[in-house]
Amino acid sequence: MPKSNQPNNRIIEAFQSCRDGLVRSIMKMSVQQQDVDDILQETFIRVLHSDAQQEIKSPKGYLFVVSRNLVLKKLIQQSKEIH
Repeated sequence: MPKSNQPNNRIIEAFQSCRDGLVRSIMKMSVQQQDVDDILQETFIRVLHSDAQQEIKSPKGYLFVVSRNLVLKKLIQQSKEIH
């Protein structure tokens, strides 16, 4: 059952507690420094929206998965631009 669109404290707390780890994880994937904040913001928005649709059981883990997927998407786009 979908929840209301009010900010979810679990997601906010999870994001705040693992933000530094997310940054390190993103940087390890060869992302340029100027793109890190955009990826973090998009990660937060997507996880918050997903949790509004269906409760996420492991917010921290899901934050890392979403950020990794966004980085991979960005790297694929960059690769296509080079070719």
